[in-house]
Amino acid sequence: MEGFSDICKWDNKQYSWGFGTACNTPWAKITREQARIYFNDHVKGNYERVTSLNSNLSESEIVWLVSFYYNTGNNNDTVHYVKKGDMASVKYIMNKYINKWSIFEKWLKKRRVVETAAIDGNYLF
Repeated sequence: MEGFSDICKWDNKQYSWGFGTACNTPWAKITREQARIYFNDHVKGNYERVTSLNSNLSESEIVWLVSFYYNTGNNNDTVHYVKKGDMASVKYIMNKYINKWSIFEKWLKKRRVVETAAIDGNYLF
């Protein structure tokens, strides 16, 4: 759901570049190929994190939690509930990650609706 940026720039809560991955040096540059490698490393790390939390997650739950953790970081309030398998609480918390009052709120609300529906296998796209 992220676009590509070859420049490290402010993205609401952090500096980001490439396909939305965090960067530390404002205005530094990255190539599309470097960004793909960086993105894949982060997705792989999030996949490993999600699957280590609960080995009984469905494919849909894994995919959308990986997406959510890529977008928000994987140490958010959902971790405890993912470990317990309490997906109702996970979805409730996910819907709170909308950057309230920001210009992104409306878009993120839509994104969270898609993510939380998809956890149950109900794809809305």
